[in-house]
Amino acid sequence: MLAKVPLADKRGRNPKKDSPLTITDSDVEAFIKKAQKARVLEQVEKPVLLGRDLLDVIPPGKQLGNVLKKAYEIQIEEGIVDKQELRRRVLQKVNIKD
Repeated sequence: MLAKVPLADKRGRNPKKDSPLTITDSDVEAFIKKAQKARVLEQVEKPVLLGRDLLDVIPPGKQLGNVLKKAYEIQIEEGIVDKQELRRRVLQKVNIKD
């Protein structure tokens, strides 16, 4: 929905004031198509790595939560969707031996 806000704003700036403009914005349309392709248009991307995937190396608690947050950041920023690769990367990043 946030992608459509600038388009609605542009359409509402009709100098004639009697009706909204019917313009389109290729940048907004491209963004929406990209979000649809990534399946994140209607909801956020689900985390690939869950707590249960790390319990063999990190006990439940604050540290596990922090590592999961870092894993999600890496997932989003680097586009990693393979669970084992993400696990390896996050454990390496937080300096925990697998």
